Amino acid sequence: MKKAAIRRSYTEIADVYILKFGSVADVDPEDLAFLKRNLGDCDGAVLDAGCGPGHLTAYLSNLGLSARGISTLCRASSTVRGHSGRESTFRSVRCAASMSPTTR
Repeated sequence: MKKAAIRRSYTEIADVYILKFGSVADVDPEDLAFLKRNLGDCDGAVLDAGCGPGHLTAYLSNLGLSARGISTLCRASSTVRGHSGRESTFRSVRCAASMSPTTR
């Protein structure tokens, strides 16, 4: 399968994925405990590469970390801007050029 076809497939299911898995409430508590235990005291920035809907990026940010999420899906990364109580950065490598400077 070519990259363009794979990208189209991911884009087509992004809304369903976000509905089913796009919340911290959908994450196994053991996984969240693992992230907190292993990254909770991190001094530097944390990059969530392939962040999808960004729910784990927001979780890490809410732990007080400087968390950044990056995704190839515009739709997924744009849905997470409101998930975090703290300021987080979410970017899509595909739509960053089309975003206004205030949302980059």
